[in-house]
Amino acid sequence: MKTNFFQAIAHLNGQGKWIVTAEFSADKSLCVSVLLSDSIAEKTNTALQPMVFRGTPQELDEGFFSAIAEPVKQTASLFANATEYQKSLDNAKAQLEQKAKAKTESPKPKADATVDSKKAYDEKMKKVAELDSACKYEFALSELPSVEDYPDKKADIEKVRAELERKNQQLSLL
Repeated sequence: MKTNFFQAIAHLNGQGKWIVTAEFSADKSLCVSVLLSDSIAEKTNTALQPMVFRGTPQELDEGFFSAIAEPVKQTASLFANATEYQKSLDNAKAQLEQKAKAKTESPKPKADATVDSKKAYDEKMKKVAELDSACKYEFALSELPSVEDYPDKKADIEKVRAELERKNQQLSLL
């Protein structure tokens, strides 16, 4: 006996796993259930209900493949969409992880900021020293960096400020 059952299934292009169950009843009728599944559907535990066909062997021989063709196409489309959705979900998750990782790695630019801050401080103090040596104490006091901007240099700034104020007072006495 030659059949073309498997060729007909292959012609439907139903990707994934097919579970076909045939149950024979006492009145010589058949109950055939067909469940299509995909690796994505199995991962997400999405359960599709099986397609159930009932009839005599002759009725099923005549109408089984025509009845199953459209649901197989729709199921294949569902699996394709689920696969694409899973890929986009994975991409979105990876992007979120990269953004979170970038936020946790952001303290490194602070090192550059401290270098720039140190350069700015050094330049201001150099300018103050030049004005001090030119006996322009008021201008030197106005150029002196504030303690709020450089709290770690508080002692140095206050020492220079006191010295400049002392010199400025001596100059004003003359």
